Amino acid sequence: MYDPTIFDNLKVVLEGGLYDLDREGRIRISGREDRVDLASMGRSFRMQFLLSEDEYGTAEVELSSSLADFASELARLRLVDFSRPGCRVQIRYRFPDWNGDESKIRSIENALQDWWSEEVHIQQSIEVTYRTENSYSTSQQSYMATITFLKKIDEDHIEELQALLEHTVASFKKIACLLR
Repeated sequence: MYDPTIFDNLKVVLEGGLYDLDREGRIRISGREDRVDLASMGRSFRMQFLLSEDEYGTAEVELSSSLADFASELARLRLVDFSRPGCRVQIRYRFPDWNGDESKIRSIENALQDWWSEEVHIQQSIEVTYRTENSYSTSQQSYMATITFLKKIDEDHIEELQALLEHTVASFKKIACLLR
């Protein structure tokens, strides 16, 4: 009999929670990836969505697990860093066609720190794309915020996943407002 891993159990709850939000009309799922990296034997699951009432930007929730987590879970050993096996969570917010300034970036950084506390690492990036066509050059900026949770989660956190998703959607709305 197949015994689902921590990753499998968390993935089912996370995926179901996002599809429930989609069914309620609060978000619209726009992408889904379920991958196994054969080089590192890691797994990742990502779902991307838009806000139903506003198509400015996308949010993505990613759950990932390494070979060390999987092996230590199956063998009930602490192989690498003596931490409990579990999964990493990362949230990304992407906004194309952004023409903001540095003060907005600082405002978002402060807001994200307030919303997510010290249990996360926040990284913001601006990407500039230059295009030249028929001697005419254009540039486009896009903004991305990545929130990486510092601690792994496991089945003891299943009850918290719906609150995480609710907070992700609320933060998405607030960032979209700050960027405009």
